[in-house]
Amino acid sequence: MKFLGRVWTCVFAAAIVARLPAEGASRVQLRRGGYEDVVIAISPEVQESPELISAIKSKVKVASELLFAASRSTVFFRKVTLLLPKKWTNVAADSVANDISYEDSDIRVAPAHPAYADQPFTLQPGGCGSPGMFSHFTSKLFTDTNLSDVWGPPERLLVLEWAKLRWGVFEELGYRDDPIYPLFYRPDLDAEDDGTDEVEDDEGGDNVGGEKSSVEEEEGEEGEVSMAGDVKGEKDKAKEKRTKFVANLCAPGSLEGRYVIPEKEEECSSPSTECDFLVKDFRPNLWPVSLARRRRRNLTVAFCDDEEDSDWPHNQLSPNKHNLRCAGASWWAVMRRHQDFSGGPADLEETSFTVVQPKDAHVTLVLDMTQSSTRNRTLDFSRLWISDYAPSGCHLAIICVVEGAKMGQSPGRAVEMTRLTPSSRISIMEDLEKRVDSEGDAKTIYEGLRMASERLENMNSSGTAFVILVCSSAVEDKDLDDIRSSWDKPTFVLSMSPQEKTDLQKFVEDTKGNILSLNGSMDDDALREVASNVTAYISQPRVPSKEAPVTLQNETVSGRSRGANVTFDGTAGTLVFRLSTNSSAHVKEAPVVIDPLGTRHQAKRFSVLSSHSWMVVVENAGENSAGQWTLELNTTEAADSYVRMETVLEPDPHQGPLVQVVSWIATTSGTAAVNGSRDDVLLYASLTEGDAPVVGADVEAVVVNVANDSVWESVRLLDSGSGADAMANDGIYSRYFTQFAIGNFSVDIKVSVNSRAKDHRPPVPDSGAPSHPRVCCGSVFPTIPLTRPVLNLNRISHAGTFTITDSPIEDRTRPSPITDLRVKEVAWKGLYDEVRVRLSWTATGDDRDNGRGKRWRCELLGVCSTYHS
Repeated sequence: MKFLGRVWTCVFAAAIVARLPAEGASRVQLRRGGYEDVVIAISPEVQESPELISAIKSKVKVASELLFAASRSTVFFRKVTLLLPKKWTNVAADSVANDISYEDSDIRVAPAHPAYADQPFTLQPGGCGSPGMFSHFTSKLFTDTNLSDVWGPPERLLVLEWAKLRWGVFEELGYRDDPIYPLFYRPDLDAEDDGTDEVEDDEGGDNVGGEKSSVEEEEGEEGEVSMAGDVKGEKDKAKEKRTKFVANLCAPGSLEGRYVIPEKEEECSSPSTECDFLVKDFRPNLWPVSLARRRRRNLTVAFCDDEEDSDWPHNQLSPNKHNLRCAGASWWAVMRRHQDFSGGPADLEETSFTVVQPKDAHVTLVLDMTQSSTRNRTLDFSRLWISDYAPSGCHLAIICVVEGAKMGQSPGRAVEMTRLTPSSRISIMEDLEKRVDSEGDAKTIYEGLRMASERLENMNSSGTAFVILVCSSAVEDKDLDDIRSSWDKPTFVLSMSPQEKTDLQKFVEDTKGNILSLNGSMDDDALREVASNVTAYISQPRVPSKEAPVTLQNETVSGRSRGANVTFDGTAGTLVFRLSTNSSAHVKEAPVVIDPLGTRHQAKRFSVLSSHSWMVVVENAGENSAGQWTLELNTTEAADSYVRMETVLEPDPHQGPLVQVVSWIATTSGTAAVNGSRDDVLLYASLTEGDAPVVGADVEAVVVNVANDSVWESVRLLDSGSGADAMANDGIYSRYFTQFAIGNFSVDIKVSVNSRAKDHRPPVPDSGAPSHPRVCCGSVFPTIPLTRPVLNLNRISHAGTFTITDSPIEDRTRPSPITDLRVKEVAWKGLYDEVRVRLSWTATGDDRDNGRGKRWRCELLGVCSTYHS
């Protein structure tokens, strides 16, 4: 029996045609053919280099011209923003930009990737026509000219990756040892008779359908079915035909070139698992590594099309990602569906650049506590803002103005600048309570503002400075004269005094600040609105992903509760447990947190408006703390009372990579509004440790009906390379949502560990890679035997919300396409040259990748083009 896993054959298990999702939202704007607000962000892990900035600018300028030519005078890069890491100090930025983050950028410049190394790539979890999440380039690719002999010039690569990122097209090449996208294929079987076979999989019956693996079960289910057909001619003639391979490249027809063994730089006489095919003559529509080395530096770019007499015709027979996901349509055919090509030709303009850098906000909160009538409301606002609204990552200091205060006598911790984290918010509130009961820091508002100015004096070099003044006493112009001339800190004033606001108005306007009334008659909702307005006024960059708090638990229980258990994986950092309730009487006694070693941690009580909270902070948590933690609780049985239990981890940024979850919702409508009669909803979660995917975890999407706060559906997300999932074992888990009903829905992702969960970390190839490296990645993320088990993993991530405006009245949801059909083995049998073919595929489902399909129709086609038509 001969195994032909590497041979492309035109055998398809057709369930449905490939879907064509609508485009997703992007901050990039297109005006008169020019892209604006394109963000290229440099990773904080990249070493500071002015030369890198110059290289990026020069390459992008050329790439803009190449893009304009390849798009037939339609689009180019007009305005590009370069985002510097916050820690860089020797590269001058044009401005501060705290509304842009590395995680939200279009193109990332980072160190070598564990699997792709210096090869550029675009993360594309969606389907045909869906925009990618980001494109990844290494800094070395921009600065090391020798890499142009390996991967091609970065100017050209920027155009190819932009096409994937923006227009949702895919690579058009094969990969070594890939079961779905082989390096070589046979373009036609030339069989005179088509064979058709149908197999059923009735609910509860035997599983039949070749070597079928269910999308629900990773191990799959096996059955026996074979397709037999008569092949005419001599056996040796058939064998000869089977050896006529074609290189799996987008260019059709005969390609002149040679077969090589990349690792040895030696030629091989015929196709084999060790050989790659290098095209002799330059073809602008080929992936650079498919070209002979001396041809790779050519800057010409062209996109394949379906036009008659085209110079660059599309090869719909090539078994590559793009043909499979886009049903054989060419790059140009997919691109034309995008609104970028709805207009006419544009006029090319030179690309302009703005270099920006994020800066942390440094905020001083000046609290006027001199009036007893407004003291409690001032504290209410302060507690609320510090606890729930102050931006994470910003630095906060508090100055209390108390009548008779002795300045500088008791500076205390709360007056010092403290970076806001879940645990530091608690310590700041504790210090605030102590400070207002002591002698304070200043005895007049003037003294408080002067102290704030001194503390913020040099903040503009390392961050942005803001002052929030909660004012209870009347402030006259003479109180501000001494500091007005030198005051340059934006000031937000909350006036609790019945005085006319004109006394402070000019001072606030001069600082480009704002002033609001904050009176004692405000209810809690109005106070929350004020706190939200204050936060919107402060510009603070997003906390880097490796420093962002990780949610381990978030659940609400009404009525009687005895507590809950939380699993902790031992990541170094600080654990913060918070329990809140709408009724202080509901919790009979202070909660206790018990660690895996049995140590009991007593909770401390805080009150913020009508919410009553207990908190436990465990510093220096790590491997010794891994395992199950218990929150011990004793409540009443009151049905209208509830407790909300939250557990977060503040990771130590100086430790190694953190296991992170990023989740999101994609809709084919392109918006959060979904018509259930025609649109699809896809749920995604990316699970990584650094750049390495975490595979084998249990990932569940909990869909909640917002109207009654009840669980509508729980969906297990998969990383199988089937259904909604684009690539197996890449750490991106996905699934379709198919239980449509009119209403608003919220989605949380829950990640837990099982015995298969591992940190899937392929080694980074060294810099001495051959000139024709192994290209990554095809249908499956590369595997290696050495992977690190991930134990006690527990994560929660909020994916977002969506609204279903119309519900289908009948079952209109079709099965997902089968994307991994392959011939596992072929055998000759009998004297009459009967061929028996064994197929392997992953069954999808009755509704997209949910449920169970009833029947699979297998067809043996004599001509591959028959499938696409």
